[in-house]
Amino acid sequence: MIKKYGDIISSTVFLVCTVIYYSATFKLNTENISGNALVPRLISCVMGICCLYILVTSCVKLCKEKKLHVNTAVSETKGSPANKLKVILTIIFISVYAVIFPIFGFVISTPIYLTTQIYLLSPKDKRKILRPIILALIFTGFIYVIFTYVFFLLLPTGSFWYGRG
Repeated sequence: MIKKYGDIISSTVFLVCTVIYYSATFKLNTENISGNALVPRLISCVMGICCLYILVTSCVKLCKEKKLHVNTAVSETKGSPANKLKVILTIIFISVYAVIFPIFGFVISTPIYLTTQIYLLSPKDKRKILRPIILALIFTGFIYVIFTYVFFLLLPTGSFWYGRG
């Protein structure tokens, strides 16, 4: 039953958290449109849209299953060892990213993390190193441009670069 309603339950919980998060932004300084509350409000709006999308698609999927009388027994599988390894490696990658981020900054550490994560999660028969590198560089550049030139926020450069010159 949990697997059947898991997306509905989790998206509802995250939607409630998003509403709480958005309401908390009203306590921030909002003197002008690009004040401290802009980015948290944008993030909460994107989170809310994603939660609503998952909630609606899950409800539609559940209604279709009930309408078609698809009564498949959901077996409790433990998962394959390859999937467990991917989860463990993802946790390790995130931990390493959290350690190297303050040292090397956003521009260096993010493409490294994204490349390794995309490579890990891609299907084995389609694993090529060039595609994750290109995707990571494009995504990092896009985020850098958005934060620097649209939001006028500087991303962390890292302590490794201080005093170099």
